[in-house]
Order: sequence, then C-alpha cells, then structure tokens
Amino acid sequence: MAKHLEVPVTLLTPGTINENLHYGPFAHYWWSSRSTNGSNEHIFFPIRLGQKTRVFRNNREFIVSVVLGNSEHPRQPGYFCSSGSFSGKIETSPTRAISSLYNEIFHNSTKFLGPTIIGQNDPKIIEEISRGVRFIPFQITIDKYKIFIHDLGVSSHPEWHNAGSGYSSSLLHFYNKKQALFVSRIVDNECIIEIYQQAQKIKIIRGTTLSEVWRKSWFIEKYDGSELYGLKDQKTQNSLRVHHVPTCTPSNWGNLSLMSKLFEYHLKRRTISKINWYTIFDIWGKQDSDIFELYSNLKKIYPKRHKFGDRELRAWRALLKAAGAHLITPFNSDESKFQFWTRASNPIKDSDTISNLYKMGFLVSTPIHMPNSIKKFWYCFDRAIKENKKTHDVGSHTIIDAKRHSRLCGYGCPPMLKPVTHRMRLSQEKLDQFDSFFSDKNNVNMSSYKTDNESGLPILYLQNNKKSLWEKFTELYPNGMGRTSFMTRLKSGRFVYKENLGGLCSICNENFYEVFLDLEKLIENNIVNTQLKNDLCKQLQILRRYLRKDFEKELKVDITGKPKHNPCICHCLIHAFGICSESHTDACSQCNKLFFIFELLKKQLSAEHHEFLNIKLKQLIFWLSHLMRKFYLNSQFNIRLQELDDEGAVLIVDYKMRILPQTSRETKSEFFGKRGWTLHSVLVYQKIKGTQTMNIEAFNHWSDDTKQDAWFTASSLHAVIENLEQKPKWITIISDNGSHYHNTQLMIILSYWYDWYNVEVRRWIFLEAGEAKTSIDSHHAQISQAIKRYVRLGLNITDGEDIQKAIQNISGARVSQLTPDREFDKKTKIGTIAGINNWNEWSWPVDDPNAGHILARALPHINEWTTITPAKIKKLEKTPTTKPNPSFTTPSKATNQWVTPILRPISSEINNIQNNNQKINTIIISSVDLDLVDFTNKENTQQNTIRGIFFAGWALKEKQIINQRGTVKRIKPEIKALMETMFLNGNIDKRKKMSAQEMYDNLTERASHEEIEENDIPKVQTIQNWIANYTRTFKASASLRALEEAESSKNT
Repeated sequence: MAKHLEVPVTLLTPGTINENLHYGPFAHYWWSSRSTNGSNEHIFFPIRLGQKTRVFRNNREFIVSVVLGNSEHPRQPGYFCSSGSFSGKIETSPTRAISSLYNEIFHNSTKFLGPTIIGQNDPKIIEEISRGVRFIPFQITIDKYKIFIHDLGVSSHPEWHNAGSGYSSSLLHFYNKKQALFVSRIVDNECIIEIYQQAQKIKIIRGTTLSEVWRKSWFIEKYDGSELYGLKDQKTQNSLRVHHVPTCTPSNWGNLSLMSKLFEYHLKRRTISKINWYTIFDIWGKQDSDIFELYSNLKKIYPKRHKFGDRELRAWRALLKAAGAHLITPFNSDESKFQFWTRASNPIKDSDTISNLYKMGFLVSTPIHMPNSIKKFWYCFDRAIKENKKTHDVGSHTIIDAKRHSRLCGYGCPPMLKPVTHRMRLSQEKLDQFDSFFSDKNNVNMSSYKTDNESGLPILYLQNNKKSLWEKFTELYPNGMGRTSFMTRLKSGRFVYKENLGGLCSICNENFYEVFLDLEKLIENNIVNTQLKNDLCKQLQILRRYLRKDFEKELKVDITGKPKHNPCICHCLIHAFGICSESHTDACSQCNKLFFIFELLKKQLSAEHHEFLNIKLKQLIFWLSHLMRKFYLNSQFNIRLQELDDEGAVLIVDYKMRILPQTSRETKSEFFGKRGWTLHSVLVYQKIKGTQTMNIEAFNHWSDDTKQDAWFTASSLHAVIENLEQKPKWITIISDNGSHYHNTQLMIILSYWYDWYNVEVRRWIFLEAGEAKTSIDSHHAQISQAIKRYVRLGLNITDGEDIQKAIQNISGARVSQLTPDREFDKKTKIGTIAGINNWNEWSWPVDDPNAGHILARALPHINEWTTITPAKIKKLEKTPTTKPNPSFTTPSKATNQWVTPILRPISSEINNIQNNNQKINTIIISSVDLDLVDFTNKENTQQNTIRGIFFAGWALKEKQIINQRGTVKRIKPEIKALMETMFLNGNIDKRKKMSAQEMYDNLTERASHEEIEENDIPKVQTIQNWIANYTRTFKASASLRALEEAESSKNT
C-alpha cells in the first residue's frame, strides 16, 4: 500500500463561514470529512471561504486559496494556487490547482494530494477552522442514498419527528435523466422540496407533511418522506434532542404542563427547591398592565434572607425569554438589580415608555423603601470625612477602605473578626476502614499492570458506582468517615469505574462479553423490524448489566466463610455447590429474564439459529458457575487473614514475567534473553505480637531460569522459609490455579514440609481465574512502575543489584536472585492425581488420624475431603522426592515497612449470623448433565428448564461439560507446507509478507477452488500461534546455519 509523505502545512488565513453557502442548498460542497480512529464514522469540518494555506515544494512557496465558484459550478468552492509571480487557474479541486501550477513551473507531471496540501490531514488546522462553528453537519445513509443534514430546527410537531422550521437536508438523485440535487426543508409550517441542476432551481414542491411533499414529487417512492428527510435516523434524533430548547408565548402561560418543561430546562437546577415559581406568571397574567418588575416579585416567593446569585438571576432571565417575555430595563445590572419586563408581542412601545420616564427623572433605579448601597456608601463616606479632625485630604486607599467597610459592616458597626476555621484530621481507624473496604474484591477489581501516575499505586476498578459504594460503606461502618471525605478520596485517579473488564479474564471474555456481542450481531443481521431490533438489543443490555453488576450482590457468605442459603435457585451458593438441604421451586424475576430473552429470540428467529442460541445459553450458565466460584473463593482471603495468630503466616504467591518496557527490554537482550526473566513473588503476612496489625514481607526472587513449574515454586518457597526471621509453625498458601501451582508434584512436595522445615501446611487455596486476585497483583504493579521509572531516568539494569535499587522504595520489598537445582528436578518422575483440577482446597494434617495424608476438596467448607493416603502417594512417586536445594543470594532489607491492620468482624454481627446460619448438609446430591437438558422441548415449562439447568452442584468444576477439552486438532502437513511457503515468501520479499488473517483468507480461497478441505483450515488464532513458534524456530535454525558456515569457512 502506497504511503503519502507528510507535508508541513501552514494556515495563513482561516477564512469565514458563510450562512448561505455552509448551511444553504449547496452546503454539502462546503464541508469535507475524515474518519475517526480508522472507523467508518466520519466527522465533517468546513471548507471556509477565503481560507489560505501555504506549503513548500521543491524549495518554492505555494499558496492555495479557497474562492467562490469554479469552472463547473458557480456555488461550489474553487481553488486558486499561486507561487511568487506564477498564478494558476481557479480549479475544482486543490489537487488540480497545485499540480497544474507545479507542472507549469517545473515542466513535469508530478501530482500532489490536494487535501494534504490544504491541511485537511492536519488535526491542528482542522481544529482551527472548526472553531466557532454553530453547527457541524453530518451524513446518514439509506440504501444507496447519502442524506446530508446541513441545518437543524426543532419543534414539538409529532408528524415531523420533533423537527421544525430551519431544518434542511439534501440528497443526490436523477431528474429528467440528469443528476440533480434534492433539498428538503421545513419553513414555518410548510414542508418544501427544492430541485437544483447545476446552480439553477428548476422546481419547488410544497406540502404540509413530510410524506405528502415527497409523495407529490413522485420520486423515490420506495421510502417514506420522514426517511428521505433523514428524520427517522437515530443520529438525527439525538442531534435534535440536543438542540431542542422548550419555548412558548404568553398565551400559553396557562398550560402548566408546558410551563413545567420550561422550568425544568432553564431554572430547576439553578435555584432552591420548594419555591412556588409559577406564582410569578400567575400574578403577571392576571394584571392588566403588560409591564412587570421581576426582582421585587421574586423577593416575595423566596425566603427573607435568601441571597440571589448571578447564576440564579441569569436562569430566571432565560426562563422569561423562553416564555416570550422581553427585557425593557433602561439601566444596567451594576446600577440596580431591579428589572422591568413586558409580555407584549411588540416590546418597542413599552421599552420607549420606560426609557423616557427614566431619562426625565420620573423613574429611579432603586425605590426609596429599598436598600440603596450607593447612597449608603456616600452617606457613610461623608460622615467619616466630617468626623476626621486630622485632615480633609482623601487618598485612594481611604476610598477603597471605606467601600470595603461599608459593604461588610455598615455605618457605626464594629469591624468583623475573621472567623477561625477548625479542621479535624481523620483518625487512623477511619483511614484503615477505607483501605480495608477498597481492598475487598466485592468492591474493587485490582489491576495487575496499570498504576496511578501520581501515587504509583495500582489502578482499582470500582465494582459499582460511587453512590452505591457509599451506601454499602455506611452500612458496614456507620461511624466511619463522612460522605464528603469518602467522595473526595474517590476523586483520585487511582479509582476508575469501567463497565467492560472482559480483557482481564479469558473466561469472562469468551463466555460473557463475546456471547452478548454475538447475540447482538445475530439480532442485527436477522431481525428486519427496526423497533423490535432496538427493543431486543435494549433487553440484552439490561440483562448484561444485571448479570455483570447485580447478580453477584445476591450471593451471600457469612463471616466464617460459609455460603448462605437463598430462596432463588440461581443465587443459592449452597445449592450451586450441591449441599443445600432445602427445596428450591423457583427463580427470582431477574434470573427468569435470562431464559425469557432466549425463548423470545427463538420465536423471532428461524430454527437454524436455535442450536446457536442453545450454545450461547450454555456459555452464560458456565460463566455464572465461574462467577459463583470466583466470588466464594475470593471471600476466603479475608477469612484466612482473620485466622492469623502469633504462630502462623499466610503466604500469597504469584509469578510475574517481562515487566520491563519494550524499548528497554530489547537493549538488554543479552542479559534477559528473548524469553524475558522470571520474577516470583511471595507475600508473607504475619501478626505483630501484642497488636491487631500485620507485617507484610514481599520476597521477590528473580532468575534467568524461565521455566515456571513446580520445582521453581518449591525452590522459591524454600528460600522464603530459610530467610524468615520469625519462622511460623503453620502456614496457609493462596494462589491462582495455574499449572505451576496446581499440579501433583507440588502437592506431594508439600506433604514433606513438616519433616523438612517443621512447618504445618494447613491449606492451599487455589483462586478462580479473574480480573485480579489479591494484593500480590498490587505489589507486581508497583514493581512494574518502579522499574519503568528507573529506566526512564536513564539508568541501566544489568544485574540483580540494579533490580534491587529500582524497587528498593516499595514497602516491604526484599529482592534476591534464585537459581533452582535442576539436576534433582531432572531425576524426578511422578504420576498424576486423577481429578486434581476439580479441587480448589488442599490440606496436609500433621496431628490427627489423617496425619501423613493429603486432603483435597472442591471448595472450602463444601463436600467431604477426598483422602490421598501415604500408600497412594508412594505409588504416584516414580522416584523418591528430594528436598529443594537452590542457590540464592541474601535478600535485601526493606527500606519501608509494610504494615496493615487486621479488621475483625463486629461481635454483634458474628452472633447474628451464627444464630441465623443454616446447618450445611455435606451429602452430595446427584446431578444432571447440562448437555442433556432439552432447551428446545416446547412442552417443558420455563421453570422445569431452570430446575433442569440449575441442578444441585451445577457450579462445581466436576459438573462442567462446556470447558472440558476434547481431542486436539493438529494442523495437517499439507496445510503446514502451504503456510511455510507463504512465510518464506514474505521473508524474501517484504511486500508479500502476510498476517495470520491474510494466510487464513488465502487458505479459504484455496478451499473454494477445492485444492484443500475447508475443515482442515485452522483458526486465525491458531495460525497466529504457529507464526510465532515458526519464527522462533526459523531464527534459531538460521543462526545455527550461520555459525556452521562461519566455522567451515574458517577451517577452509
């Protein structure tokens, strides 16, 4: 694809906007457009009359001017180019203007891109020429017709779709077999179509309605008149809604409904509540005279001590003008606040009467009985001068001080004392409550890679709007900080409200966000009725918001970490995990909408789409199960921290790779390698003796070993235990469910921990995949920010000491280099525990009948433990398990301590919940396979379908069918050979280089010619992964060949 050179353009004169040209019949010639961010949406900007731009080409100055008329049309823009003593002709386009003059001067055939030459690709020039434009036209499309909306007018006329006098649009069509311009206008109470050919108006058609006038024209009978006017398009309606300002005349003052609209638009948000505003119009309407004084009458309807602000008075003036009144006050607002208005349709007579009375002295700006600040000042000033015995000379500072004193105190009053403001700082307890509230996953999702530029802390995505969060905060902490303090802290750039977080979790993205996108596309492509299409899309949006924002609010867990019963079968966690002893007969009305919408879609769509709808419904059910497990497991984090005592510790572990910026990483490839470097972090929470606070140490192990597996994890945990100053007697570990943690080898290694380190591993909880898991994501985000800042300062990272310097100021951070002993790992051979992925909680007891066993279950407090006996462990071990013995440097000391409080639950809340807590039955109820539920059986009622889908235990992993991986489909050799040919051709000739999508399109074309089977074509994502792997392999083999050739040439 050819690339156009960037040409520096200077705007010499912006030109002017001509109403008759830019908003008249030929307006579409005087506006140009450009796409926004590569989308199909176009934004228009004016081609101003008299606009001049300058460019330099071949060391010569060229000036292009916009004039009225050209050789083809007298009302279109013409372009005139000059260069020194050379001048060109007036052309129809800037391209022809500059190219023809350039060819005349240099005698060649060079052509220039006209829009670029006059600055239409320069955002700054576009911004300059668009400044001060009262209305920017836009374009809509109906079939093959492009309708240009070049002016707006509004009314309350329902048949005109709220358009009014001044509205105009145009389109191109044929008249007498020649192209013509059809201009549709609304003038007063009449609809008009004007037909132009060239610059001549050849026909006018009039009518009272939009449909009538187009029907009279006998043109484009396929569409309704309102469509051809462009008034049925949503974009036009949105623009009319923005431009619509309610107005009326004095004859309509008795219409309270209409007057209320004026009040709500002009005054309601700018004045106090509970005032009888309509009294003004009632009094005025009943009096015989048309003249009315506003300020004195306003004082009657407002409280006695009310002070009118300029903003409030401006709002009243706007309301009166919109109601058809006219201001006739002969003096300005600086002289007096009193205002004279008239309701007469012709205000000139009343204005002359008031003005003459004022000039003749019969009318004063301030009545005698009203306070007059000017007279009061001069009276006080005169008294002050007479009582001054020292001197009668008056300086400027004396007048200023006298004005100030008179304004603040008045004559004879003592000077006012400056009020003393007492500010109270928030207590540490209230600050801790705020921090604890916004560390809860139910309230925020923590970003694992974005940080706030000002504070350096990770971005927190709010789970709900600020008002809802405040209500939840006050319910939890009734004696906490005030609303103003709460809202002020949320103004920080760290707190972000974002509707769509699909990119942060692959399960949510594939089974929730993409599902709704697919459903919207299905409706868009297959529903013809516009109203029905909009209603269905609206219902989908409501359902999407409910499932994403409100569904989780109905899930309940008590303060001991156990799930609570809910009458709704969809919201009951106990039922979802298969241990509810109570019966469920119905779902709530909100959950019923999920099935109602799918049934409605099936009725509106043909049978060929029903299977697709069934698949999408299954995906949503799968996402709901993921949501319930994620919510429940996340709630266990705070519970485990509350269990801390003086002898225990909670460990949170996670990997972080490639945290350096791209530009910095490439300059350090010798050190980090092409695969980056491994950073494994372990946060150790330990209770400080004698206090209700925790000390957090963050052990960060970096390594050139990029293999993230069980052996590296065990080596990192070994280094942590060996370097802890206060060694715990028991630990609880929390992590994600990645394969480097959730595997048989690591589970067996932990069974030996009590023998190796004398530390009991009480439990390991694997969290469900989600947007961000725990505070370790916050720690990783701070590391990313610290290293980026270190590199921006011009410093280099070449060894571990540089990494330590970069992150040394992070609270609690300790850094060391770790090198696992891979020789022992290579000798280790181990089997696999069947069903390991279905268990999210593991335990290794040491002092009960199960000592030496490994216990596992689906979720905390859910179902009985599955026991793995020592004999089974020995059978899984093909070779003896050895203790990790990595080499590691001494961890650096943290410069700042990381301390956080342990917030215990309120005792009354504990008793209340414990008294009301349901007894949980641990018997597993048999389940129904989700795939066996008949979604298409019309004889089943909706409730039967719901009970069939939400069977007991439906949210457990072992009951899930949709995410179980089937047989892996390999790329066939012939397909791979074709892809290799395409890849190598791109290496030889860069113009033939193909992306994954282009390879996919090429293979699809070959399948259409029956060269290959269509079923053998891999997905675009598969091709993308193949390109990445093949590139890496190709580079490695090319480097090896180069070394061999160099070695052989050396020997030769």
